[in-house]
Amino acid sequence: MLLIIGLVALVLPAFLNWYDGQHQIKVECSVGAARSLSGGSVTRTGLGSSSAEVEITTKNCGKLLLREGVTDQNAGSTARQLDAGGTYRFEVGQGSYSVRELLRLIGRDVTTTGFRKIS
Repeated sequence: MLLIIGLVALVLPAFLNWYDGQHQIKVECSVGAARSLSGGSVTRTGLGSSSAEVEITTKNCGKLLLREGVTDQNAGSTARQLDAGGTYRFEVGQGSYSVRELLRLIGRDVTTTGFRKIS
């Protein structure tokens, strides 16, 4: 049973990442708030890396994370731009977006690769 759980925990996220890379969609979301964060990943052995990201809270699309193109230098200004509110078109992976409620249950947010203000 542990082997199956471990396999699912390793294979499904990798498949979802691959699928999202091949299937990008555009969604229109009403932004409620945004803030810059320092994200990252850490392995079991304590090795890891950190990266700047912007957490975007929307009214109709859930929480999104913007990492692509975000640096320590521009994370604050990007977050302030989005925090001003409005409707934006975000590029997201179709797989993650379609199961965003399930991802939220396990503490994972949908990653966006870009955005454009609509209104």
